Amino acid sequence: MLETWHKIWTWDQRQYRTYTGDFEWYDERSIDPKEAQIDIYIAVDEKMIAKTNTIS
Repeated sequence: MLETWHKIWTWDQRQYRTYTGDFEWYDERSIDPKEAQIDIYIAVDEKMIAKTNTIS
């Protein structure tokens, strides 16, 4: 999880982030901590992000 947030924090197009509503979504896929899958949503300016790529 920390590695993923680090990628988000150092994303070379972070100027498109709005910092208004980043969150993690935990569901049944996150029950086992060793195999957890967690969705991360970050707020971006959709007018600006449409002109660029997604996070990879």
